[in-house]
Amino acid sequence: MDNSEPFNITILSEMVDFPITDLTSMARAIRTLGERLVPNSAAKSAKITEKLSLPSILSLLQYGNDDLSDATSTLIQRLLEPLPVSVILSQFKDWINEGLTSESDQLKALALSVWVNREHDINSLQLILNTYGTQLLDCIANTESPKVAQLAIKPFVASANDESTLSIILSPPTIDSIHKLFSRGAIVKTRVLDLLIQMASVSKSTYLKLKESNLFSNIDSCIDSDDLLLKLNTLEILVSASGSHLGKSFLDDFNFQQKIWNNLENHPTNMTPESLESLCYCAELKFIAQSWKLYPVDNELSTLIIKKLEYSLQDKFNNDIKEAAVYSYGIIGGTPAGMIALNKQKTSLRKFVRFSRSTVDRLKVECLRTFALMMGSKKSPSDESSELIESLIALYNLLAENGNMPGEFVKLAQNPIEPIKIASYDFLFNLSSYHWGIKELVDSSVFMKFLFNRSLDSTYLGMKMKYKIVGTILANHDKPSPILDEKLIEQFKNYLSQGEFYSESVPEVATQNL
Repeated sequence: MDNSEPFNITILSEMVDFPITDLTSMARAIRTLGERLVPNSAAKSAKITEKLSLPSILSLLQYGNDDLSDATSTLIQRLLEPLPVSVILSQFKDWINEGLTSESDQLKALALSVWVNREHDINSLQLILNTYGTQLLDCIANTESPKVAQLAIKPFVASANDESTLSIILSPPTIDSIHKLFSRGAIVKTRVLDLLIQMASVSKSTYLKLKESNLFSNIDSCIDSDDLLLKLNTLEILVSASGSHLGKSFLDDFNFQQKIWNNLENHPTNMTPESLESLCYCAELKFIAQSWKLYPVDNELSTLIIKKLEYSLQDKFNNDIKEAAVYSYGIIGGTPAGMIALNKQKTSLRKFVRFSRSTVDRLKVECLRTFALMMGSKKSPSDESSELIESLIALYNLLAENGNMPGEFVKLAQNPIEPIKIASYDFLFNLSSYHWGIKELVDSSVFMKFLFNRSLDSTYLGMKMKYKIVGTILANHDKPSPILDEKLIEQFKNYLSQGEFYSESVPEVATQNL
């Protein structure tokens, strides 16, 4: 960026009260000025800019020193922070435009960060799109920095929920520019797809307008691309979107579930771990599982999907694929319909439980999370059908085949590895929400000793989860008929009255010699 105004080192030295002899001390001085602006005000910023103008501060970026550049960028952002967005956009228009069109990603990021993350009204968004729309698309496409691309996407997403600003984005020249970007390489295509998905996720009406403008016409070619990196990035974006209304809309309008299923069927078995082929397979499995939550699958496809998960646990597949299959079991089994479907294919569920017993490390954790999700598939009282209860009892009985339930999860809840501890407590907590589950718990001497002895796992997480479990048991034990006797009910009530973090006092033992 061209800055004609030189920087006055003498003034800077006087302001920080220490000598500036090199770029390191200069960076320290600039950082010191930035720290004085926390918290910031217009008066504080004015004191600095009265002595050091913004153009002169910007000139420090030309040194190419990372430490100095970072300090300078932070200072500029803090100096402009008290100014309204409208003032920044009008008074610094030339500087912003110069930054957005610069070849330097650092200057692009700086020119964006001073205003992109601020609150915008409709007028400022209209001004941004009309003034910088072309430059923002250029920043999305022509940068090596993911940060710059995401900053440039934000104004479009912020504008997506207002008809007046969305109409600017959906003008023929902008639509044409977006379509042209899909002719670029995999990275640019991925960024443009990410832009469209983020905008469409704002609301159903925004999605429909983008669809009517034919802006999703290139997704098919991305999913079916021979470029595995593009295919993988597309799948990951679709997986992330599948948790919103957008996922169901895509399934309804574009039949992505069937298309991705067809691709899933065409992979070789000897995929190298962490290869693009393997990662695509994993993403496809996850998308199919996520789509289960959004859209009912027919019985035939349901059977095929569960068989594919079972198939993906075989030894010939690498651990990335096995982990994706376990994750997918959890996503599907975490819904009432999915848990019932898994139970109908008892062989598959049995094989999964047996598979879990031989796992270690990340796979072990993922299996425990999956069991917790399955046990928590009841999201509301209306979900508690006899078919679901039958399915959950079947799962519990499979886990109990080694004769140590719920003691196995009690032991795992005391594991010092936090993900194992969390998943195990989640399983026990979810189990305590069922009448039959409460009976299993209170009939276990191992569980009851663990629950009431607060010294057994006195970690923050342990104490909170035990307290939650006690409250859940007390709330559900008498539906439909009482399980706890009066003495036990009193013990549970006493536990709750003592609070989450109650600690029994232990008498001190006298050690003084007599």
